[in-house]
Amino acid sequence: MIGKVKILEGLLTCILALATTGAGTTNNVAAPAAAASTVDSQDYDVKRFLEEAPPLRKIIYGLDARNYIDVNEPDIIRQARKGFVCYEGAFQPETFYLRTIGARPEQKIPGIVIGSSVGASSDGINWTTDMRRPEGLVFTSNRKDETSAESHSGGLANLSYGDLNRTRSLWINGLVPGSVRWIDENRFEGKASGSERVYGTNESERVIFGEIAEYDELGRPTKIKYRWPAMREGVEVWNDFLYTEPVGKTKLPNIIVNSSTRMLTDGEKDRRFSTNILLDVDIGTTNVGDNGYIPKMFLEMDKSTPYVVYESNHVIYKVEKDGLTRFPDEERGRTVSLKSKLLGITLIVCLILFPFLFKFGKNLLIKNK
Repeated sequence: MIGKVKILEGLLTCILALATTGAGTTNNVAAPAAAASTVDSQDYDVKRFLEEAPPLRKIIYGLDARNYIDVNEPDIIRQARKGFVCYEGAFQPETFYLRTIGARPEQKIPGIVIGSSVGASSDGINWTTDMRRPEGLVFTSNRKDETSAESHSGGLANLSYGDLNRTRSLWINGLVPGSVRWIDENRFEGKASGSERVYGTNESERVIFGEIAEYDELGRPTKIKYRWPAMREGVEVWNDFLYTEPVGKTKLPNIIVNSSTRMLTDGEKDRRFSTNILLDVDIGTTNVGDNGYIPKMFLEMDKSTPYVVYESNHVIYKVEKDGLTRFPDEERGRTVSLKSKLLGITLIVCLILFPFLFKFGKNLLIKNK
């Protein structure tokens, strides 16, 4: 394959912009300060937040550490998985980012690395950052590429986008942010998104029906029950909202418990729940530059520019000023699985021994005759 691959000037210019100097932060410091906002109302309670799903200049939240438990772990280790894995992000009309800012060191959760960031620029580039190289490693892919979702950066960008949308719907299962329509003071309808196995295949039935079931003494919603047409009988789901600490200047709950119960064959109810926390929310739009959120905002680049790679059609290239150079296979860090190695060795041994086994079997047949 040709060593140098020329690409469209606009795309290369955008990717190279990711590698320029002038970083705003390091891995241990908060994300870049937002520019002057164009929307500044923080007067959002649960009902308004669900209905509008406003843009977010910043959101800091935590997910129940039990969400990351490995099913193969011993029970004693699973029971020790307590606390929260915390993230910081922003969600603007054409760009977003999500950054890991805290996790229990003893968790050793694959993929949970403090300071790692994922995002998408406003001009169609997915990106991820990590610090496996001293200068920082940046993976990028073009959202217009049909295989982008299968790439490292594209896959993580899609997952992070979904994670941010779950916070924007206050962790109501399957609810599409901003799709809520209030039928009356307590009841609402909204669009459902997710697995066809869970929410059904008929678009007209992919709907969430919800109701505020309880309020506190200040008139704040404390429980929302909801369901969808394809939900199995005997299953109940709801979210509990607790207000123990302020969430920025909003009126949102800081603790959201996602719960469900299902009826077992013996008549008992099995309850499951996970706890999510909102630590800070800043609502509004902001100007983050022509490219939106890009990796250089989250990398420490005092000594050298980051090592930038671009993935397209399952081929990885190193970004250079005059084009893309195919990434050497030996540097990609991809290893052959043990199963594949054993299979290869087995085939080689069989090929070597085949003439001897064939001759031995032929002689054995002659003797038996």
